[in-house]
Amino acid sequence: MLITTPENLGVYGAIDCGLCVSSFMLAAREQCIDSIAQAALASYPGVLRGHFGLPEERKVMCGLSFGYADKR
Repeated sequence: MLITTPENLGVYGAIDCGLCVSSFMLAAREQCIDSIAQAALASYPGVLRGHFGLPEERKVMCGLSFGYADKR
């Protein structure tokens, strides 16, 4: 999952994204799905914009990977 926000929202958009990611991770865990937020993806906005067709006015905040943990 890729999390973006309109750039003109500034810090408020970032706060909203953080709350959304946190809530999604908690809801996924309730369904026995593990997840991890990946802020490092925001370091490559050009690659992500090109791949997903994101407009310049969207700020890439982070990615979110989810699945099942390897409990070995």
